[in-house]
Amino acid sequence: MGIYIAFIITIAAVVCDLKWWRIPNRLIVVGLICGVLCNITEFGILGGIKQFALGAVTPIAWLVILFLIRGMGAGDIKLLTVIGGLMGRGIAEIVIYSIFAGSVIGLFGYLVKKIRRIHFSLAVMAGMMIYCFGIVGSDAAV
Repeated sequence: MGIYIAFIITIAAVVCDLKWWRIPNRLIVVGLICGVLCNITEFGILGGIKQFALGAVTPIAWLVILFLIRGMGAGDIKLLTVIGGLMGRGIAEIVIYSIFAGSVIGLFGYLVKKIRRIHFSLAVMAGMMIYCFGIVGSDAAV
């Protein structure tokens, strides 16, 4: 169930990001609550909290440097944290695919229109699609 909620949250984040260049904290809070509840339902109280924490902390730990050098916004990291809380260990692959997709989107945008900022939520959506639909051989196909 977490995968479906992650897609719904990500779609909402993309819409908000495209419209306002930000991802609302309310959306993040709803996603975090859903992540905790989904994991507790699946793994019990202690197991669920552990699964949620491991998935949620991974993007923060990996991406803090990109945030500090202004290579990624806080909303993007919070979105990946929500996805990690919902998806668990799959977040590592999603982060890698998202960074790759963001690089491709950014390079294309720079070469075509000389843009310097991208809506990274689009890259996160692409990373989730690559992971979930098995485009590169993932075992998480929906």
